[in-house]
Amino acid sequence: MTKERRHEVEALWRDRVADLRASGMTVARLAEAHQLPAERAYYWLRRFRQEEEGSSPLRGRLIPVTVEEEPKAERSAPVLTVRVGVFSVDVRAGCDRDMLRRVAKTLMSL
Repeated sequence: MTKERRHEVEALWRDRVADLRASGMTVARLAEAHQLPAERAYYWLRRFRQEEEGSSPLRGRLIPVTVEEEPKAERSAPVLTVRVGVFSVDVRAGCDRDMLRRVAKTLMSL
């Protein structure tokens, strides 16, 4: 498919999705009206929604991480290193146990 054709198809689906939203019609009804598989309508609806929310349908699934500088006094606190497969996490006294549990669960699922 040429780049021009892709733009035409996208413009067509933008119109269809706008009609869908304005009419209150279901996705299944839209697909039926245009004699298309409902999965295709769901794909475009999801793609445009992701664009509106500022994310790309091609974006990788990454876990957001915030790194903050620790006060110097806390740097000398005892450290426990937890290894899960090839990953290791340094855990300091007083860490959030729920956060540690979620991190470990996420690492085990990779």
